[in-house]
Amino acid sequence: MTHYISQSFIYTLKDIPLFCGLSDVQLDDLKSHTLLKHYAKESILFYEGDVSSCIHILFEGAVKMYKTTPSGKEIFLHYIEAPSVIAMVPSLQARAYPASCTLEKDGVVGMLPLNKFHMCLENIDCAVEIIGTMASRMKELEKRLHSETVFTAEAKVADFVIKNASLFERLKNTEIASILNLTPETLSRILSKLKKSNIITINQHEITVLDINALQDIIETNTLKDKKYVKSPQCCK
Repeated sequence: MTHYISQSFIYTLKDIPLFCGLSDVQLDDLKSHTLLKHYAKESILFYEGDVSSCIHILFEGAVKMYKTTPSGKEIFLHYIEAPSVIAMVPSLQARAYPASCTLEKDGVVGMLPLNKFHMCLENIDCAVEIIGTMASRMKELEKRLHSETVFTAEAKVADFVIKNASLFERLKNTEIASILNLTPETLSRILSKLKKSNIITINQHEITVLDINALQDIIETNTLKDKKYVKSPQCCK
C-alpha cells in the first residue's frame, strides 16, 4: 500500500552519494521532479524482471533485495538503509531488475525520472560521484559473493557481528537469519556458542563484542572452535 506525500525528511538528495556533488540549484531542480511515496512494511517496491523509467531513492526506512528460486525459496542479497539509491546500476541502464525489493520497515521512496537524471550527467562532479558509488557497490557485491561461497555459517555470523552488531537491536533474529541465508535455529546456536566462549555478551538484543580478535580468528579459519577464548594476560614488569 502506498500514498503520495510531501513532508520533509531527515535525509535529502544532498545526503545521497550519487547526488552530493551537485549544486544547490541542480538539487532543487531534481527535487522538484522527484515523486515521494510512503510504503508500509513488507510492501513490494518491485519484482525481479520489472523495468522502471525511474530511479528509486530511499529517504526513510530500509529495504531487502532478494532473488526467488524456482522452488519459492528466497535468497537474500542485500539489506539497504536510508539514505541510498536502490538497485542503481539496472535503474541507470533502464534494464530489468535482477532481484526483487521489499520494505523491511515503513519507509519513504522517491521516484526520479531517468531522463531527468541523464541531464545531470554533463556535470563532471556528478559523473565522478557516480563512478565512485558504482565502485563501492562492486566491492560490496564481491564481499557478498565471497561470504556466500566461502564462509561457513560461523564465519558469516562472526563477520556480521563485527560489521553490523547494532542491527541486532533493530531487527529480529529471524530477519538477521534471512539476511545471512541461515535458519533462525542455526543463528541462535552460533550466537549461543559465541556467548559461552566469552566472545560476546547479549543483553536485551544488544550485542557487545568482548574479543574482536576471536571473531576475526573465526573468519580467518572459517571455524568456531568448541572451547572458550581467553584473552592473554598482559605481561607485568
